[in-house]
Amino acid sequence: MLLAIVSSNVIAIITSSLLLTLSFVLWKYGYIFMPSVFKTLNISERIGDYEIPPSHDVIVKKVGSNYYATVYYTAQIPESITEMDRDERGLFIEYFERAITSVKSIVKFAVLVRNIDLSEAIDEIKAKRSWCETKKAHLQASDDPTKEADIARLEREIAMWNRQLERLTSGEKPMEVVCYMMTTAKGATKEEAILKARAQGKEVQSVVGNALNVEVRKVVGEDIKRLLEWEYFIPVDENEFKMI
Repeated sequence: MLLAIVSSNVIAIITSSLLLTLSFVLWKYGYIFMPSVFKTLNISERIGDYEIPPSHDVIVKKVGSNYYATVYYTAQIPESITEMDRDERGLFIEYFERAITSVKSIVKFAVLVRNIDLSEAIDEIKAKRSWCETKKAHLQASDDPTKEADIARLEREIAMWNRQLERLTSGEKPMEVVCYMMTTAKGATKEEAILKARAQGKEVQSVVGNALNVEVRKVVGEDIKRLLEWEYFIPVDENEFKMI
């Protein structure tokens, strides 16, 4: 009887551990493989009135007797327009206007901007410089006959930290930018709306990518749900901002 109880407890413990591990994996890494699972099993996901098909690359909503489908794309902007010179800014604005006027469908352009806080990096560099200066002062006060080489090395290191501080504390503050585009199509059936939305999305990807000479990629998986959420609440900190 005692053996049966112990065996039962061992099985329960093992089962609980496996379930706990599985729950953690789904919570931590579900965004990677769950879209593939939904696609393989042909499962659609619902979020309120919205439906995400197994492909996880489009959001669908039925309004009356019609269906609306939306696709998202993100653009990788290599540098801020404030970092460009006057001629480069003029060309970028011209290319952007050309991209907008070349797209036949209605497109929503959204840009999220975050000023990067450099205070931690600055404090770290100051601490390293201070350590070098203290070490240099101790060497200068010592009677070590080989100290000149070490002092010269420390002076070069102090100069390096000073140059880094100068770059971080002068000029424009660096910014992190997320740019995404959204286009919606309407159809009498769900399939028709999805096909139209995908076609419009490919047009947006091609026109914007070529006009601005930037990488434009389609948003899929968990990221598409995140953009849907951003219609109501945008990121509030650095970690949320970097999630896409």
